[in-house]
Amino acid sequence: MQSFLHIKKIMLVNLLLFSSSLFSQKDTTQYFNKTLSNNNFSIEVGGKGFLYSIGYERTIFKSKKMLLAAGVNFSYYPPYTGIAGLDGIMLPIGLSAHFGKSTNKLSVGINASNYFANDAYLSIYNDYPLYQLFFVPSIGYRKYFKKGNSLSIAFTPFFGTNPWYADIPWAGLNYNIKF
Repeated sequence: MQSFLHIKKIMLVNLLLFSSSLFSQKDTTQYFNKTLSNNNFSIEVGGKGFLYSIGYERTIFKSKKMLLAAGVNFSYYPPYTGIAGLDGIMLPIGLSAHFGKSTNKLSVGINASNYFANDAYLSIYNDYPLYQLFFVPSIGYRKYFKKGNSLSIAFTPFFGTNPWYADIPWAGLNYNIKF
């Protein structure tokens, strides 16, 4: 009887030891998307804000393999600076989808970059419109870090209706900070 209880104790100890190691080997990447923050502050060089932008991104859908986010960015180009002929405010608004189970994701998006010119002089004398709308699709790569922040690089061509800025191949680098 004594030996039977001893064998039961040994089996119980082994079961506890091996079951914990089995669960520790479980793949946790499937839960990665669900642990990411819903709110992100973004800083972008190039991309949908043309030369730079700051913005807010909100995750609106999460699954094991996909994130869907909506965002709005803001760029200001002061008058008479001569920065690529821009003089006004750019307000990109868009949706992006990020595909992948782990920290590396394929990023695909669609944006409408609204440009509001500051200078009416340009509009009156040069047939330069005070408002322009650019269609800006994007495809790229996004890397998430341990704390939930992310870095992405994307090809973001501008497609416009104005001959001043008709079609522009472009790219951007974006850093998101979760909060």
